[in-house]
Amino acid sequence: MKVYVVGTRTSSVTARKYEGSDGSQEWTADYTYQGYGIALAPWRVGFGVTAGSGVKWCNEGGVAQWTATHGNTIYGCAVDSAGNLVIGGFRADSITTRYYDSAGTEQWTADHGAHVRTVAMDSAGHIITGGQRASSLTTRYYDSDGTEQWTADHGATVYGVTTDASGNVYTVGDVVSGPYTIRKYNSAGSLQWSAD
Repeated sequence: MKVYVVGTRTSSVTARKYEGSDGSQEWTADYTYQGYGIALAPWRVGFGVTAGSGVKWCNEGGVAQWTATHGNTIYGCAVDSAGNLVIGGFRADSITTRYYDSAGTEQWTADHGAHVRTVAMDSAGHIITGGQRASSLTTRYYDSDGTEQWTADHGATVYGVTTDASGNVYTVGDVVSGPYTIRKYNSAGSLQWSAD
């Protein structure tokens, strides 16, 4: 098992790779800006990393193979089994979400309406974004072509999203009336439960 981390730039280092069994460091890399998100794709021997307003697809050694610019800070990224990469972040020219194929070619963009704080992909290639409220919406669900399928409102800023094997979506964020910090939706966007 390998462990990859990104974060605040320290001594010209923004990313590190460790051996998971004993914690020994294998390499360090500098992506010139603090990293906010990382998504591994071991089946493609690489990973995507967000650094400032850019995203980089790197090989197992941490060397960038392609890069792209979002135009504003990127907070999250996710990768699917084919190596396609989605990023989400602050709005740049009314765009918060960008989707790239494995070669780094942008396929589509979307606008959450406010800053995106987190993104996820399920096993079917659907994309989920979560972030600040825009028109009483915090969560958006897209198919792999970028067509919005459903939206939901956590009630406050969403900072984390994930899915399970059945396609259910989980969001976690700021406390909302109740109080609730966690919500579960089915794959069709129907709220299943809320918890704190």
